[in-house]
Amino acid sequence: SKACSIKVGELFDRYKIKDGVFESMQLARDANKYFNDSEPWITVKNDKDKCGTTLYVCLQLIYTLSEIFYPVIPNSSEKIFKMLNTESTEWDKCGDENLSAGHTLNKAEILFKKIEDNVIEKQIESLGKTKSDVTNEDGLVTIDEFFKVELKVAKILDAEKVEKSQKLMKLKVETDDGERQVIAGIAKDYNPESILNKKILIVANLKPVKLMGHISEGMLLAAENEDGKLKIIEIDDSVKIGTRVK
Repeated sequence: SKACSIKVGELFDRYKIKDGVFESMQLARDANKYFNDSEPWITVKNDKDKCGTTLYVCLQLIYTLSEIFYPVIPNSSEKIFKMLNTESTEWDKCGDENLSAGHTLNKAEILFKKIEDNVIEKQIESLGKTKSDVTNEDGLVTIDEFFKVELKVAKILDAEKVEKSQKLMKLKVETDDGERQVIAGIAKDYNPESILNKKILIVANLKPVKLMGHISEGMLLAAENEDGKLKIIEIDDSVKIGTRVK
């Protein structure tokens, strides 16, 4: 789980959220297989030490899973931490033994309730839409969906590398609605001093997300060149801060 958390962290650092979630789900599948193969419902009757080891390992895995899923399902991760009677830790400690032997757990609750097909059908019907309306099979977005994304010009006021991260940089940027913090995975390709006062593009209406313990209130736009290095999309100085891309 340590290797997985490192890999997931690197993917999230580069905003490869889908790939990071895939790796997280793979760890969940491996954990589920370990639990089933260990058969603690049997060993609890004839080998309590083995059963205890199985449950101990599974609880450590659950802790790690709640940590690496935090950037995408923070509310659910918080519920897991509450059931585990603990709190989130630093990302670098993911995969460590964060729960000591003899640790007291809180009461377990159902985390996700299954949504039956008939409930989905009723919701679709109540919205007056068909399944084809709801599911966009070609992967294309409509012009209305595109305009929901607010791409704005921002100016970098301050920048510093995130402690214990090789790739993340903490930026203080200014837009038309004031200053905000953006966490960007550009630390390997830029020094903080080299990007001060640059005008950049950010996605301004993203929901805040926690990365390596820091809140990010937007996303910086950059492109990867043939050498695998990120290049920030810079905006001409004649364009005003806060201008929305159309």
